[in-house]
This record gives sequence, C-alpha cells and structure tokens, in this order.
Amino acid sequence: MIKEEGKNGFRSSPYNCKKFNVQDDSMSLDNATILIDGNNVVRGSLRYGWKVLKTLLDWLDNNKTEWFLYFDATIWYVKELEGDGKTYIESLVADNRAKVCPSRTEADSFILLHADKTGSHIISNDGYKKWEAKYPWVATRTETGNLRVHKFMVVEDMLSIPDVGIWEKIGATANNATESEELHKVNEPYATAKIAAWCEAAEWAEETQV
Repeated sequence: MIKEEGKNGFRSSPYNCKKFNVQDDSMSLDNATILIDGNNVVRGSLRYGWKVLKTLLDWLDNNKTEWFLYFDATIWYVKELEGDGKTYIESLVADNRAKVCPSRTEADSFILLHADKTGSHIISNDGYKKWEAKYPWVATRTETGNLRVHKFMVVEDMLSIPDVGIWEKIGATANNATESEELHKVNEPYATAKIAAWCEAAEWAEETQV
C-alpha cells in the first residue's frame, strides 16, 4: 500500500489516485460510525450483487469499524439478491445491524438525518445534491471529494473505496458468472494503472465542462 502524507497525515491508500485527508474535517473517519446505503451498494455491480455488500461489511468488521445499514423497501425485489442474498439481508435485519425503511420513503432521508445528528460517515455513490440545502455538509468538498460521503467502485473482482483505504477481493463466486475464475483474477499493477487513468480522465472532464 502507498502511504500518502500531508500536514495532518493521510490515510493509507492502495493506489495513488487522489489524496484524501480525513483530518481536514472536524469529524475524523477514525472511530466514526459508517452508515451504508444498502441498495446503492448491492446494486453497484450486476455481476457480484449482494456479495459486494458482504465484502464491505466483512472488511469493516475485520478492521473493528462500527457500521449500520439502511435499505429502501424495494431491496427485496432487486435482481442482485439472487442466490443467498435475501437470506443474508434478513440475517442483518434480524441482528439489528440493518433497517429496511418504510415503503414509499427514501433511505436517503434516514441516512442523512442519522449522519447529521451523530457525525457519522456514509458509503454511497449518491451525490445527495437535492439534500444540500437541508444538510450543507454534504456539499463540503475537498479536491478529492466529499469529506463524509465516500464513493466506491468494483474493479474486476475487487471492491475499491479510496477514501477508506479499501481494496478487497469480492468473496464467493460471481452472480451469473460464465467465465472461469482465472479470467477474473485481478492483476493489481494493471488495475492500479487503469484506475489512475480513469481518475485523470474524470478530472479532465470536470475541468473542461462549461
């Protein structure tokens, strides 16, 4: 892993794509509770589906990080739960580690209220733009992104969350996988270079937008 450093110290990152200094915020990521947009993570990969979420939660547990999950009521109908996904979600709810929100409500409203009242961090690819007036902190960004809303991506068979330092192989067999496992083994140097190129392209696109 690459150790990125700054005046207040950066967290470890598996690749030098963007720097993120959690100490710039009054609420450090260290010792903070992570709130997870469950539907967002489960639907983040059609191939791996709910296994992306399990990989994330296993990583947080192994690193002794407190977390809590919120799901929209539609979670029971998403195709990414095929296999044992529904049983897994039910076990999380039964263990009081997750809540399924009432029908016709958005999990976003519960997640953001929880985060606002407790200073918790969020893992979601949602930008929460429509909530910026009510929760101004969701619009507080550094050169690397939002300080308390951390985005994720699936790269080959790896879960990548740069802000949190997660670069973890997704467990079990992929949903609907037809290729052999060998075809999905990640070559980390190759993946690192590819991610860096994606980030550079994204930054260029942002700079050239009118």
